[in-house]
Amino acid sequence: MPTADTLRADSALVRVWSDNSDYDYLRDLVHNDESLIQVILSWIGDYLSRMKFAIQQNEAFTTALAIAFMLLFCVGIWFLWRHLARRRGRVRVEDVAYSVTEDSIYGIDFDTELAKAIGAGQSERIVRLLYLRTLRHLHDAGCLSWSITQTPQEFVAALKDDDLRTHFAHMTQSFVRVRYGHFTATAEDIGHMKAWAASVDEHIAHSAAGSKKGGEE
Repeated sequence: MPTADTLRADSALVRVWSDNSDYDYLRDLVHNDESLIQVILSWIGDYLSRMKFAIQQNEAFTTALAIAFMLLFCVGIWFLWRHLARRRGRVRVEDVAYSVTEDSIYGIDFDTELAKAIGAGQSERIVRLLYLRTLRHLHDAGCLSWSITQTPQEFVAALKDDDLRTHFAHMTQSFVRVRYGHFTATAEDIGHMKAWAASVDEHIAHSAAGSKKGGEE
């Protein structure tokens, strides 16, 4: 009995397999005209399509992913807000070139001298006295240690509290511009200086009250 030839190719079946991409095992090995970037994008697109299908099939996974995305979004907003807040607090005192002259915080009756300067309309002197009086308050409160050899920027850097440093940095900027940059102080500048000085004094008083209450407890 003759043996059947099992190795004979079935051309019709081979043609069916050739037309079916599922049997195209050489497609990942044969180079085509696509660039490396196109291949990577294709892989990414295929991965995202599979993930989208998985998400659609799993409601719990979809909910968890949405919550995770919202948390990441909130964290990103918080970091952005904190970064911008810190940038606002970093007033560049060094924008104005200056050499330190002797501006002492001792031996001055600030209230009396301020009243005289305001009466005489001496805007530059008002700015200077407001700054020096606030500097004296910070020194007396132990927020910084004043020295005649230190620069205005060093006084700002010595403050540890962010809010306190921000207010005093603005005061220092205006003081340096007027005292050493020879800018004319406007009524608006003086108004800002008074507001910043009041904020610093309020912060000092609040900190002192908190320390006193903590000591009593």
